[in-house]
Amino acid sequence: MVENENNFRELLDVNYCWPCVFPFKFIVPSDKLQEILTLFPGEEHVCRASRTGKYISVTIHKNVCSSEEVVQIYELVGKTEGAI
Repeated sequence: MVENENNFRELLDVNYCWPCVFPFKFIVPSDKLQEILTLFPGEEHVCRASRTGKYISVTIHKNVCSSEEVVQIYELVGKTEGAI
Protein backbone atom coordinates (compact mmCIF):
# COMPACT_ATOMS: atom_id res chain seq x y z
CA MET A 1 0.00 0.00 0.00
CA VAL A 2 2.84 2.40 0.81
CA GLU A 3 4.33 1.92 -2.66
CA ASN A 4 0.96 2.75 -4.25
CA GLU A 5 0.67 5.87 -2.09
CA ASN A 6 4.18 6.96 -3.07
CA ASN A 7 3.38 6.46 -6.75
CA PHE A 8 0.15 8.42 -6.33
CA ARG A 9 2.03 11.28 -4.58
CA GLU A 10 4.57 11.38 -7.41
CA LEU A 11 1.82 11.54 -10.03
CA LEU A 12 0.09 14.31 -8.13
CA ASP A 13 3.32 16.29 -7.80
CA VAL A 14 3.98 15.98 -11.54
CA ASN A 15 0.48 17.08 -12.51
CA TYR A 16 -0.37 19.77 -9.93
CA CYS A 17 1.29 22.94 -8.67
CA TRP A 18 0.71 23.27 -4.93
CA PRO A 19 -1.28 24.87 -3.44
CA CYS A 20 -4.24 24.33 -5.74
CA VAL A 21 -7.90 23.42 -5.90
CA PHE A 22 -8.10 19.64 -6.12
CA PRO A 23 -11.19 17.78 -7.40
CA PHE A 24 -12.02 14.95 -5.01
CA LYS A 25 -14.47 12.38 -6.36
CA PHE A 26 -16.12 9.63 -4.34
CA ILE A 27 -18.91 7.11 -4.68
CA VAL A 28 -20.63 6.45 -1.38
CA PRO A 29 -23.69 4.59 -0.15
CA SER A 30 -26.55 7.07 0.11
CA ASP A 31 -26.78 6.66 3.88
CA LYS A 32 -23.09 7.63 4.26
CA LEU A 33 -23.24 10.94 2.38
CA GLN A 34 -23.38 13.13 5.50
CA GLU A 35 -20.43 11.26 6.99
CA ILE A 36 -18.34 12.24 3.94
CA LEU A 37 -19.58 15.83 3.81
CA THR A 38 -18.61 16.40 7.46
CA LEU A 39 -14.99 15.84 6.40
CA PHE A 40 -15.29 18.88 4.09
CA PRO A 41 -17.00 21.60 6.15
CA GLY A 42 -17.90 24.65 4.12
CA GLU A 43 -16.71 23.17 0.82
CA GLU A 44 -18.97 23.23 -2.21
CA HIS A 45 -20.01 19.82 -3.45
CA VAL A 46 -21.98 18.30 -6.31
CA CYS A 47 -23.93 15.10 -5.77
CA ARG A 48 -25.51 12.77 -8.27
CA ALA A 49 -27.55 9.75 -7.25
CA SER A 50 -27.18 6.41 -8.99
CA ARG A 51 -30.07 5.10 -11.04
CA THR A 52 -31.28 2.97 -8.12
CA GLY A 53 -30.50 5.61 -5.49
CA LYS A 54 -28.34 3.25 -3.44
CA TYR A 55 -25.17 5.23 -4.14
CA ILE A 56 -24.24 8.86 -4.62
CA SER A 57 -21.37 10.28 -6.64
CA VAL A 58 -19.83 13.23 -4.80
CA THR A 59 -17.44 15.79 -6.28
CA ILE A 60 -15.78 18.26 -3.93
CA HIS A 61 -13.28 20.92 -4.98
CA LYS A 62 -10.99 21.74 -2.06
CA ASN A 63 -7.93 23.95 -1.67
CA VAL A 64 -5.01 21.75 -0.68
CA CYS A 65 -1.35 22.52 -0.06
CA SER A 66 0.36 19.27 -1.05
CA SER A 67 0.06 15.76 -2.39
CA GLU A 68 0.44 14.56 1.19
CA GLU A 69 -2.74 16.42 2.14
CA VAL A 70 -4.60 14.78 -0.76
CA VAL A 71 -3.48 11.32 0.38
CA GLN A 72 -4.49 12.07 3.98
CA ILE A 73 -7.97 13.11 2.87
CA TYR A 74 -8.40 9.95 0.79
CA GLU A 75 -7.30 7.91 3.83
CA LEU A 76 -9.94 9.64 5.99
CA VAL A 77 -12.67 9.02 3.43
CA GLY A 78 -11.48 5.42 3.10
CA LYS A 79 -12.50 4.83 6.73
CA THR A 80 -16.14 5.32 5.73
CA GLU A 81 -17.70 1.93 5.09
CA GLY A 82 -18.59 1.44 1.44
CA ALA A 83 -16.84 4.58 0.15
CA ILE A 84 -14.96 4.28 -3.11
